[in-house]
This record gives sequence, C-alpha cells and structure tokens, in this order.
Amino acid sequence: MNTPRDNEATCDRLLYCLSSLADMGETIAGVRSIRRSSREILHIVLGTMGASKGALLTLDGGRFTVTAARGMKTGFTFTVEKKLARELDESAERLLPRWRPIFPGRLKRLCDRRLGELEVVLAALLRAQRRTIGLLVLSKRFMHQEYTDEDLGILDIIGRHVSVALYNFSLRRKAQSAAFQLSHKVLQLESLHDIGLSVSSLKPEDDLLQEVLYGSISLLDARTAFYLHAERNTLEIGPRIGLTEEQIDAFVARPTYKKKFRSGASMRLRASRAARRSLGSPTLLAAPVRTAKRLYGTLVVVGKEQKGGGSVFTSDDQKLLEAFATQAAVALRNLEMQAAIIEKERLAAELETAVEIQRRIVPSPEDLPTVEGFEIHGYNYPCREVGGDYFDVIPLDNARFAFIICDVSGKGLSAALLVSTLQATFHSLLQSSLSLVEIVERANHLLIRNTTAEKFATAFIGIVDTATGLVETINAGHNEPLLVRQDGAIEKLYAGGLILGMFDFASYESQEIALAPGDTIYLYTDGISEATNPGGEEFGDGRLEELVRSQAHRTPPELLGEIERRVRDWTHHPRPIEGFPHDDFTHLAIRKK
Repeated sequence: MNTPRDNEATCDRLLYCLSSLADMGETIAGVRSIRRSSREILHIVLGTMGASKGALLTLDGGRFTVTAARGMKTGFTFTVEKKLARELDESAERLLPRWRPIFPGRLKRLCDRRLGELEVVLAALLRAQRRTIGLLVLSKRFMHQEYTDEDLGILDIIGRHVSVALYNFSLRRKAQSAAFQLSHKVLQLESLHDIGLSVSSLKPEDDLLQEVLYGSISLLDARTAFYLHAERNTLEIGPRIGLTEEQIDAFVARPTYKKKFRSGASMRLRASRAARRSLGSPTLLAAPVRTAKRLYGTLVVVGKEQKGGGSVFTSDDQKLLEAFATQAAVALRNLEMQAAIIEKERLAAELETAVEIQRRIVPSPEDLPTVEGFEIHGYNYPCREVGGDYFDVIPLDNARFAFIICDVSGKGLSAALLVSTLQATFHSLLQSSLSLVEIVERANHLLIRNTTAEKFATAFIGIVDTATGLVETINAGHNEPLLVRQDGAIEKLYAGGLILGMFDFASYESQEIALAPGDTIYLYTDGISEATNPGGEEFGDGRLEELVRSQAHRTPPELLGEIERRVRDWTHHPRPIEGFPHDDFTHLAIRKK
C-alpha cells in the first residue's frame, strides 16, 4: 500500500513529466532541423526517465539512422534485416520492456551489435500512420535503478510525442522536396519558352548563336559552352564562351568524338578524362542543331554547376538541351530563308517549315506507340497545308500512357504555331509530378500568358493505367468523346471545364472510367460532325454517335475507315479525306483488347 510520501513522490514525478512534455512541444514547434530537434528531445527524455545513456534512431527504407545519442557517436546508419523490418512495421505494440515479450532475441541482438556502447535495456517503437518510423533506446537508470510500470507508462506518452515530431519532420521534408522539384520544372519550362522566343527573332547569325550559347548556359546551369558548325561532313569551331579554340580543338580532334559530332549525335559525358584534360571539366552535354532536312551544327555545354560544387548532367538536362537545340535550328532555318529568297518565297518556306514541324508533332498511324493490351489508331487531315487540329499518344512509364486531342482557333500557319505551343507544353508538363488537373490548369495559364486574346483551344486529355484499365480524363470544352462498350452502349465523356487560353479563373475536374476488354474510346474534332452535304445539312453528332454504336465490334482502323467513308459519301467529296475543303478532320480510337 502506498504511503503519503509515495503518493507525493508520484505527483512530483507526473508534474515533472508534464513539464517535460511541454518543453518537448516547444522544441518540436520551434526547431526546423531534425538533428537539432532530436538532440533536444533526447536530452528531455533522458532527464525525465533518469537514464544515463540513450539514442534516437529514425527508420527509412529498411535503414536505421542514429540522429541523436548520448554515450556513442551519431550520424551512422545500418541496415535492418528484412524479417525484422517487416515485424517492426507490422507490430501494433509500442513498448518493448526489457525486450519482452516482442522479438525476444532478434531486435536485442541487433542493438547489442550496433548500439553495444549504450548497454540498452529498454526500447520504445516510434510509430505513425500504422508503420514504424523510429526507435528510442535507453540504458539503465542512474544508480542502477530498475524501470517501473510507471516509467513505462511515461515512456509510452513520450514515445507518442516523439513519433509525431519525427512524422511531421518527414512530411515537411517531402513537401519541401516536392515543391522544389515542381518549381524547378516550371522554371525550366518558362525559361525554355522565354529563351526560345528570344532566339527565334531574326538577327545576324553570329549574334543569334552567341545568344543560343548564353541561353544554354543559363538554362542548364553550365560553366561554359561552344558551337560547332557542320558543313559538308566537316567541323568548324564557332562561337564559344569560357573556352579557347585550342581547348575545343584538342577535344573535338579525338576520333571517337569527331565521328559523333559529324553525325549530329546527342552526347552526355559524366566522367570523361579527355573532357577534363581538354575542357577543364569531366561533364559534357551535346545536342544536334538540326531540322529534318539539314544538320546545322552541334550545341555543347560543359561543366554542370550546382550550389556547393560541381555536378553531372542528367537525362532530363539532355532532353531540355535537345528541345532548345531544335528551337535554335528553327531560328537558323528562318534566318537562312530570310537571307536567301524574296518575300513571297520566304513566306512559302515558312509555311513549309510549319508543315514540317506539324508533321513531327502530329503522329501518323505508323508513328503511334505500341501499347500492350491496347490497339490505338488515329488520323489528322488538315484542310490546308497545316491545320489547327492536334492529337498525340505519349508513353509515360511502363504502366501508363497519355492521349490528347485538341482543336485550336484559326487555320493555317497561325493555328500550326499554336499547336506546336500546346504540344511542347503538354509534353513538358506530363513528365512532371503534377496531377492531371494541375497539368490542364498550368497549360491554360501558360496559353493565356504567352498568346494573344484570340488564340484559344479545346482539348481532351486522358491518362491510361494499362495494368488496371483505369482512365483519368479531363474535357476542356472539346466535343464529347464517346466511350463505346463492347455491347454497343455509349457513354459521353464530358467532365472537365472551360476551353484553354481564354479564362484565367477556369478550374477543371477529372473523371475516372474503367475500360473492359472490347471497350473503345472514340475522340474527334468538329470537322467530322460539322461536315455538310450539298444542301448545307451537317453530318451531326447524333448521326456520328449512331454510326459509332453500330461499329462497336470493329477494330480502331476499321472503325475510323468506315467513319471516313460515310462522311465522304455524305459530303459528296470526290477525293479521299486529305484536303477536305471545310475544316480539319481528326479522330482517334483507343480499344482495350
């Protein structure tokens, strides 16, 4: 039976515990560094429990890290065997008093081996969101006193507070990392657009190439850059920044690199001794400046710079430089045409360039990717040399792909340029970690900011999970695609929001559908539904819907071929769909096998 003195001591102990928890709360709220916070928390725990030594460990990816300790060094990590890691993660218990009754040997052997200096006798699992995130270990108490049930209760309360602290630090670190990566991607996209606009303006070639070099250094955080002219299978050193002609020649003259530069191959070197000796850095990135018809040269950046020291160029850097080099090639092509031909011929050549760009942007049926478990087919027929319709199918990773169809305002060259802007925007955004809703919202804002008021577009975009058959879609003011079930039932995909490029306040919502074998998604532009017969009557959405329903059993190539035949018969158009007189004609079908 407890004496009054025992009760008084218990009350004093509880008051001290409450004071410690208050101190811990202030520490958790006021410190941004997990190591500093861990040291202060451990200090409070040791004082509260009367322990002489102890440590606070975090668990991440099967590895323990000692973030704070008294009686041993900190900062080192060690791996947890898979079976123990699984048991730690699955355990619903928190306290392990004297290593009993949970994991009676495995965890103690691990701590005796890795934390032997501490002479651990008590441990508390730190858990959050139903998983183990750390471990708090203590040695014997001062004067070799035993831990009581009261001590274990206090340690349980403290363990819960420490768990919250570690979990919050983890969330904060992940949020900061995600925010940084997103900001970096957006900055790269905006920089690519701004620099592209700058180099696309007509100016003397030397000035243009010098601007390309400065732009590539800024875009990729490079130390130096140079340009190699490609003329009749020979290489000529062009403008350079931060390097001498002798340094560049010493590197380019090497047979291996000379052959690559002559062929216009992309190149990424991460630890080249030859580059270090000749150019002063082991890291190098090169991209061809070319159009479909001509290789103008090679753009080379050297020495990836990063805060705190040098770094290496990544595959994302390579894609970024290739995109910028393509913009530089278009700029050089425009400059070449301006100097070579009269005004009428120059305009015709610009139109040819736009056709070439659109052919590279809008895939032909043969260019569409092959996706296991799906059959995909699509056609784009501009009514002029270049048009304002666009569709694409973009592999994202092993289990997902995106599909897009757009109809931009206007026709001809201006529409094709807007199509190229949309294509670059969606390709860049789809490689980021943004959600589908965020991608469409960002595309809307970029279009508003970088085009004139009369430029806008309708669009429908979806992302397919090939493993589950689930499809997330957004309709931005486009003709409602038809989801045709195997039994002929039709659903219209309308969820989304307003057209792109008009309203900065527009918001979007996504829709999720599940595809079963035999289901088909049919997407089209208004050039099909608004095709008119000689009497002025439109083919119409209703007639198109009934036609698609009747052809539900057909493969995508058969379905699209039958629709084109029916529309041609309706309009009495004597030729194939190419050159359709009234509007661009584009449609796409995706069928789950």
